[in-house]
Amino acid sequence: LGIISTAPASESGKPVPRQCNVGFLDTLVPTFASPADGKVENLKAPLLGHAWSAGFSFAKCHLEEAAPYDPFMPYVMGVEQFVRFARFWTRGYDVYTPT
Repeated sequence: LGIISTAPASESGKPVPRQCNVGFLDTLVPTFASPADGKVENLKAPLLGHAWSAGFSFAKCHLEEAAPYDPFMPYVMGVEQFVRFARFWTRGYDVYTPT
């Protein structure tokens, strides 16, 4: 099961952004770098990633039923991306950087 996701690009025609590093807030909550801290160019096929972005995400609709937002997590920007990515991964989904 796959998800195509990356941080949204600031301009079209530029290298595709790719989130590479996981950081931690002062509260020790994991978070992804914003803006994306990596870029890829000239991919022949989607590249397996280890980050999910709510700003650019495409998957089949069963993803929302299989891995919904955590009902015990407050709606906070940025932090929910790591938590949601963990829910995807533990349910058998892989995230790919688009070409």
